[in-house]
Amino acid sequence: DLWRISGVYEHQVLKAGLRQLDDSWSIDGLLQLPRAKDGGSILMRERLFSDLLEGTIMLKSVPRNDVGAAQRDVSRLTLRQLLRLRVLHLEFTPSGCGADTIAGIGATHEAFMATLDGLLFQRLGEKAIGQLVGSNLDFRDAIHRLGREAVILVAAAAAVPDPVWWCWWLTDARRVFFNATEFRCDSCFPETGSGVLEVTDLSKPDKNDPTGHLRWLDWRVSLVKAEASLSTVP
Repeated sequence: DLWRISGVYEHQVLKAGLRQLDDSWSIDGLLQLPRAKDGGSILMRERLFSDLLEGTIMLKSVPRNDVGAAQRDVSRLTLRQLLRLRVLHLEFTPSGCGADTIAGIGATHEAFMATLDGLLFQRLGEKAIGQLVGSNLDFRDAIHRLGREAVILVAAAAAVPDPVWWCWWLTDARRVFFNATEFRCDSCFPETGSGVLEVTDLSKPDKNDPTGHLRWLDWRVSLVKAEASLSTVP
């Protein structure tokens, strides 16, 4: 079995993956913002984040000074809150890729979105590789990249939903198996009998893009039934 996923930009696939995660993950506690031990607010702009998460206001309508103050609070949000906040603003700037910016939004808004993207993909990477974060391998420098890759795998799984396991190279020397439905990985080849999906990545930059940032996603996806049949290199 062989599939091809192509004809879309990587940042478009990231957006699709983030939307899929937001649709499938529980919203329990989504509006419960962090509190101090005495019950008081620890966010400088608590009301602003409540309104943003509820979708009653959009970031582009928030004054620059409020956005700047709120940027300090972003790191206190949960992963679920970061995800919802980003999905509500996917058209505000290209998702997580820095491909270009929307003219006129201002440096303060751009800095806020950059902080949001950085934290979101870092925490998604940490969640995806789970217990491997504490292994001997140092993923610290790669964790943001791994978060992006996991989201792309989630989007790809919407096109090729079965089997749910994907072969994923965390580094040139470390291969794991990613469950796109459960957003987790395992070091061992799954024993479900369904096999895994293996990607040959032929993605390339858009030669007509003057910024040099846009990349066309081009994946060949194949079904591999036995671990011995997998490629030994990324």
